[in-house]
Amino acid sequence: MRSHPAPINPATTKAWTDDPALLLRQHADDILQQRDRIHERSSEFYFQETMEMCLTFAHLYRYYHHEPYLAYVQDLLLRCLESLQEDHLGAGLCGGVSGFLWLYHHLRRMELIDASFPSVKDIEDLVIASLQQDFEAGDYDLLGGFAGKAVALLEAPVNRKRHKALTAVVTQLEQMEITDAEGGLYWLDLDFDNGSKAVINLGLAHGMPSLIILLCKIHAAGIAIRKSKKLIMQSVQWLLRQEVYSETASFPPFLGYGGPARLAWCYGDLGIAFALLHAAAAMDMPRWRDEAIRIALKSTQRRLDDAGVARHPSAPLHDISFCHGTSGLAHMYHRLFQATSVKAFDQAANYWYDLTFSIEKSDRFLAGYPFFFYNETGEEVMFMENFTLLNGLPGILLALHSRITNTKLHWDTCLLTDLSMPVS
Repeated sequence: MRSHPAPINPATTKAWTDDPALLLRQHADDILQQRDRIHERSSEFYFQETMEMCLTFAHLYRYYHHEPYLAYVQDLLLRCLESLQEDHLGAGLCGGVSGFLWLYHHLRRMELIDASFPSVKDIEDLVIASLQQDFEAGDYDLLGGFAGKAVALLEAPVNRKRHKALTAVVTQLEQMEITDAEGGLYWLDLDFDNGSKAVINLGLAHGMPSLIILLCKIHAAGIAIRKSKKLIMQSVQWLLRQEVYSETASFPPFLGYGGPARLAWCYGDLGIAFALLHAAAAMDMPRWRDEAIRIALKSTQRRLDDAGVARHPSAPLHDISFCHGTSGLAHMYHRLFQATSVKAFDQAANYWYDLTFSIEKSDRFLAGYPFFFYNETGEEVMFMENFTLLNGLPGILLALHSRITNTKLHWDTCLLTDLSMPVS
């Protein structure tokens, strides 16, 4: 027997349901007034947090046209350039120089950076050169491997250099493919659990869905069309055969896992549904679109108590982060509603938005939103302020931003949740 949805306090959700634009503006102003709390603290994620707050305020400026937001964007960009002089930065999309390259090209598309900004040619050359190391390691990971670097290159108009690099990415995926007796293909995640074993990963953050979406974007850009089409067709064929039929969930997080995946951005059925929607559009396969909607609709039955969202062991708190918390789910269901007009996705989005903004606030945290994490042993809960997109305040603010805007220039191409291609 299914349990009832987690209760929502109407009083605590009134601000976001009555005037979400006002709530978002209040949070942005709070951050601007207390920004020293971000920049004067010691954080190993300083570069990443600076980039992702920059992205957040760039889109807030575009919505509100409030000049202090633009000034803060410019200040954050200068801080990023200073951090780029350090030698400890990785090359990946998440917190590395590929992340800055993606941000630079995104802000150019937003017309917030002009020709007077310092050239990023050396940065792009570094990113492209680093692909070879990923190829040799078989590291396709979205956050740290060659898939994420390809996403950064795709944010810019295709030129000869980017075309060559993205063609090499498709060739590498062709060389890494493993085919089965039924004509499908898949890829192994060789870096799972810090490289302790290889698995067939079905998560958007680290697995098959990210590669399918990436290939669709490369195909749409007119690069390696025949190869990318073959890889898309055969990988989707393989993926659809892995569904585990149950009441509310369809896929495990990786093959061989003994149960359904959590419901989240990083893992779970929504990432697979997004991959199928992209593939349906790229390959003109309406049946895949129908499968995507069916899988996503099934997932709307899951609630806080059975979605795998982390709960605090003693306080009435749950994970509100984008990566594996409520704000990411709200955003993804809202994108599904925008793409399909299926009312159930709008209802699901509102449920997860409610859970995000009904959380008990605390003055200990900027804008009041508490973020908690379990230590490596999973025994101790730690509270900390976090200003990264996946695990902190920017993800919540941008998820709300998506709810109140309908811009075609999506901020979430870096997370592959944009659904910017037509899907009908």
